[in-house]
Amino acid sequence: MRSESGTRPSVSQADAEVAPDGIRRRRILVADDDAEVRWFYVRALREAGARVVEARDGVEALRLARAEPPDLILADIMMPRLDGLGLCAAIRREPLLDGVPVVLLSWRDDFLHRMRELRVEAQGYLRKEVPAEEIIAEAARVLEPSNRLEATLKSDGEARGDVEDVGVSALLRAMGRLRPTASLVLQDPWSLFELELHEGNLVGATRTAVDGAITKDAAVLPALVGMSSGRFVVAEPPSEPGQDDRESLEP
Repeated sequence: MRSESGTRPSVSQADAEVAPDGIRRRRILVADDDAEVRWFYVRALREAGARVVEARDGVEALRLARAEPPDLILADIMMPRLDGLGLCAAIRREPLLDGVPVVLLSWRDDFLHRMRELRVEAQGYLRKEVPAEEIIAEAARVLEPSNRLEATLKSDGEARGDVEDVGVSALLRAMGRLRPTASLVLQDPWSLFELELHEGNLVGATRTAVDGAITKDAAVLPALVGMSSGRFVVAEPPSEPGQDDRESLEP
């Protein structure tokens, strides 16, 4: 991978060992039309323990993300068919991909600075020629909210956080793996959601709107997947659901 100055960074073992726990076993999608860039990033991330898939443009990246939601996407700003900005926007429109963080890549600082000014929905920015240790450290930084959530879920403690840091779909997936029987409360300025999971299945759901209107069970799901901000609390279920109440609400 050569920068505009013609230098090519190398992946050293020391680089790859920086902050490995933050990305180990994480599914990371690298999207760039430059094969050398993909090679460098994929190698650095795999040597740090990540599960990495590659895409040559934003259209292929979106298809791969839909097939299996990644934990993180690293995407070039300038790509054919669908660029990094378009990919960010498409990810945010996909209910099942909400909360998937995106780090935008460019050779040019002015592009990255402009993206920050425009407040595009990306969680990080990297110059393409940074050393492997910076790639790993940035990936670990962006994944910190989901790592923190999973650590709390594994410990059986009460988990609290901001919906925008992890996304509703990613939160439910993490609970299904790590806290399959639990209660979940989410609140934004318009609604209070109260959910019950049993053995990974959503078995009870109530939405109380700000005007007092109450919606229950499957009718709650459309508003739930559209939730993009607010707070959540994961706790032990108040009681064991009855046998008749355990049918999943999910299609």
